[in-house]
Amino acid sequence: MSCRAYKSLLAIRLVLWVYLSFVALLAVHSCRKSPSGPSISVKEPTYDHGILSDDGLAVSHTFSIRNAGSAPLKIDQIKTSCTCSTSSLPEEAIPPGNTEEIVFTANFAPSFGPQRRSVVVQSNDPARPAISLTIKADVRPDFAISLERLNLGDCLIGQDVQASFEVRIPQNHSVNELSFLPSEPNLSVRRMAERTVESQYGPLTILPCTVQFTACDGIGTIDKSVVIRHQKTGTERKLPVTGRVLAPFRIEPEAISLGIIHDPTPINTVLRIAPRTSEHRVAIVDVTSTSRAIQAKPPKLSVDGSLLPVTIDPEGLTLGLINEEITIVFAGWKRLSVPVPVTGWRR
Repeated sequence: MSCRAYKSLLAIRLVLWVYLSFVALLAVHSCRKSPSGPSISVKEPTYDHGILSDDGLAVSHTFSIRNAGSAPLKIDQIKTSCTCSTSSLPEEAIPPGNTEEIVFTANFAPSFGPQRRSVVVQSNDPARPAISLTIKADVRPDFAISLERLNLGDCLIGQDVQASFEVRIPQNHSVNELSFLPSEPNLSVRRMAERTVESQYGPLTILPCTVQFTACDGIGTIDKSVVIRHQKTGTERKLPVTGRVLAPFRIEPEAISLGIIHDPTPINTVLRIAPRTSEHRVAIVDVTSTSRAIQAKPPKLSVDGSLLPVTIDPEGLTLGLINEEITIVFAGWKRLSVPVPVTGWRR
């Protein structure tokens, strides 16, 4: 075979090889078609923050959600079982090939050592209707509180109530470096005997604490707090203290609803008043109302309970929305006043 013929043969083989390679690439590309229907895709569903110190003990990360399918992807819901928050759901469906961002903020208080927080993203992807997004962190705070909120529950006005929580402190800090700052004079914190326990973070000092609250501010919702401050590092934690202060008497109904009034005939109803415990006696010293159309006569002193008759004259009420109130003044604790709303609509 001459040199020229040999070169021609090599050229033909090269062209043939290039042609076959091109056909093979086309075949591979055709096999990589987008899935039929929507398809959710997250490049990195888990974010590792690393060591987390006392910067609020919260971590935010932006996750990119891509629609790798051939139909619009709709994010239906984002579920969480921890103290986490996410950005709002995308208002519109994600078109094929497009990407949307979800901001996930994870709160790691109160905790020590390696922790994980996750949310579940639900979509209309038929193959994967739910996926998890996770933030990991190695939590190393100056101290941590065992509760996010201290609930005192229900208590009667004038009573002292108590509830407990714990402060966890790593070995390189001392409980003597902590100070407790209640938001109100009638709220106090008492330290109990500390103890040491082993954990995955190392030895921890556990400081049990008891909160005492004197219900002397009147009835209603308790919205107090205790600020715990690390005197050496300046780190602060706020522990909300919640609950409800009740009157020593139960009033039924708690509100009078008149509905829609068409008839001018006077309306007669009754408020039932009974003590919550055997230690209290019903003693009403006065009853007032915000409208002359509402009349109520104080009953006599009763041990077991009282009936308070109420008469309402529709003619004396203004047309439209009714938003009045009866105030019952009891003897005893600083002449306790308990409001009873009167609502309705007069036509």
